[in-house]
Amino acid sequence: MQVTPPAHRPEPSRFRSDFLSDGFFGKLARFGAVGVLNTIIDYAVFVFCFQVMELEPLVANTVAFLIAVNFGYVMNKTWTFRDESRGRIAVTRGILFLASYAIGFVAGSVVLWLASSYVDPRIAKIASIGASLVINFILSKTVVFRSI
Repeated sequence: MQVTPPAHRPEPSRFRSDFLSDGFFGKLARFGAVGVLNTIIDYAVFVFCFQVMELEPLVANTVAFLIAVNFGYVMNKTWTFRDESRGRIAVTRGILFLASYAIGFVAGSVVLWLASSYVDPRIAKIASIGASLVINFILSKTVVFRSI
């Protein structure tokens, strides 16, 4: 009887392992991936509202925020932070998420308003996204999805 050795399975790459882990770098990587998708949605809606619908930059930014924040909440709750809370805890986290992203929205809107005085609003929006990103990650990790 001949014994066949088990098939060799290559070790997962360090990046893949970190990306899928629940440690800090895994959460940061997933937050970044969600952030990229969220940014695309945010920017695309902003440009559409500003350029096609001819809304003022701050109004277009508000519409884009309202659409993107819903996507961001669902993805960050279910995938980035793997939060399985239900009931009052889930409602509390939803309110905290909205409040923390509102802070990021205000900071980004201030950057958009100031930068729009010097550059095209579509360029200023990119700077406002950067300001919001930093605030949103810090508040999501330390306030919204912390262990309760």
